[in-house]
Amino acid sequence: MGRGGQGREPIFNVPVATLVLTALIALAHWWRVSLGEAGEIEALVDHGFIPARAMLLFDRAGTLQGLGEVAAAVGDGVGAGGLRAALAAFIVEQGEARPATVLSYAFLHGDLAHLATNLVWLLAFGSALDRRLGAPRYLLLCAAGAVAGAAAHALLDPLDVAPLVGASAIVAACTGAAVRFAFADGAPLSASSLPAAVAYAQPAPPLLAALSNPRALAFVGVWMAMNLIVGFAAQPLGISDAPVAWVAHLGGFAAGLFLFGPLDPVRGARR
Repeated sequence: MGRGGQGREPIFNVPVATLVLTALIALAHWWRVSLGEAGEIEALVDHGFIPARAMLLFDRAGTLQGLGEVAAAVGDGVGAGGLRAALAAFIVEQGEARPATVLSYAFLHGDLAHLATNLVWLLAFGSALDRRLGAPRYLLLCAAGAVAGAAAHALLDPLDVAPLVGASAIVAACTGAAVRFAFADGAPLSASSLPAAVAYAQPAPPLLAALSNPRALAFVGVWMAMNLIVGFAAQPLGISDAPVAWVAHLGGFAAGLFLFGPLDPVRGARR
């Protein structure tokens, strides 16, 4: 049921902002794969989030020196080390920070499995946030989740030259924000959920009260465990060709968890 609970339901029961965001992410993937192998790589490097490139905004001289050392240390042109050296040299040569990549990276994905996983989660949790917050606040939270995910990823290794891609931080932000209201009494995921129009209009409990809910705690525990397992085991087990940016997921989740309160339009004390 759409916002307001009456009238025609949106297509697939998905609010418009979530539907448009999902379509844009899918179109971005189609655009990238249509470029051919060389074009795909160029798109990843140009529009993916590269921590070392972003660090040029904050410590240009130190970052350029560090990248020069990376290029010199592994610059034999062979294997992963050679690729890392080439990327480091390329960033030094360009000398551009490209701050817009803190958002653009979320629209790119490594493969169809990566894309499909994120879109399914976005349709589920993004739709709930879209109904609760309304399109402008919801999209603001998504953007904040992407930025927080990129920032957390950069903190782990500021001189990392591998492009980060994927909407996982946005999905994590929606998941973290949903924890704030979806498990409370009468809310959409509670044991005694009210009709949708009423459930989404219930005032949310404070942060500590929300995290004290046993159902919410269990959900967060499972989500954290899955994130760590995928982060550390996906590549060794052959599930993913590249390392999974699990720290970016945590950054997005934290952004959603803490920003939900200021963005939530539903006010008033819970009964």
